[in-house]
Amino acid sequence: MFFVFILLFICCDGFLIDTTNPPGSGQYMTDKHYKFLMDFVIEERQARVHLEDVVTQLQNELVKTQTALGNKLHELNKENNTIEQYVKELKNKTEVLDNRLLDVESENIQLKMELDSLRKSHSALEVQYSQIKQNYATFENKTHYFNTEIQSLKQLKSVADLQAVFRISNQTDHLEHELQNTNSQIVVLQSSDNARKQDFLALYNKTMVVEQSMNSQFLSSETINKARIQKVAVDVSQNSIKVAKALDDIAAYNQRSIIV
Repeated sequence: MFFVFILLFICCDGFLIDTTNPPGSGQYMTDKHYKFLMDFVIEERQARVHLEDVVTQLQNELVKTQTALGNKLHELNKENNTIEQYVKELKNKTEVLDNRLLDVESENIQLKMELDSLRKSHSALEVQYSQIKQNYATFENKTHYFNTEIQSLKQLKSVADLQAVFRISNQTDHLEHELQNTNSQIVVLQSSDNARKQDFLALYNKTMVVEQSMNSQFLSSETINKARIQKVAVDVSQNSIKVAKALDDIAAYNQRSIIV
């Protein structure tokens, strides 16, 4: 409005005196000057109204844009929280698998120790079995020797010879009894050795199955976890790009609003 008064003052100062009108003490505006001034005032008022409408429209658009961006940022933050929770769950599952793997490794170590113990027991049984076989061979040699002596003494007729024969016969019976005991011990040792072999094979097979199963589970879980972590990293990166773009849009829009 102040600008209008200044313009009016300048225009009034530049008006010429109409010589057709009666002379007076002051200057007068012509109809042409008055019409020009009124048109200018009307145009200025229309421009002001139009400018106010544009500013109001821009303010409404700014409010809508800020509301939409705020909602988008809220959704992105919610998605980021969900992704963080998912990552925590993956870490917890990974820790559980690691603990399970440690337990399996401990069990595997214990099984290996038992396996070594069975091997040592098996070696000791083999040594005992070899000694018993040697004793058995010795007894067979002695039995053969005594049988030969008995056959040679059967030809003797004297009482002393008969007593020697009976003594040798008793010794032979004793040796046969010891031989039977030795045979029984050999059978027991063979049975025990076979049982030990079966236990050894079963324990070894169980160890191999457990180790293969855990290796397979660990590799499968590791592959799945790597794929999930990579997907989470991609989602986080995309969300960060979206947030940065939204902030840039807000800044650009605020800059345009300031310029207007």
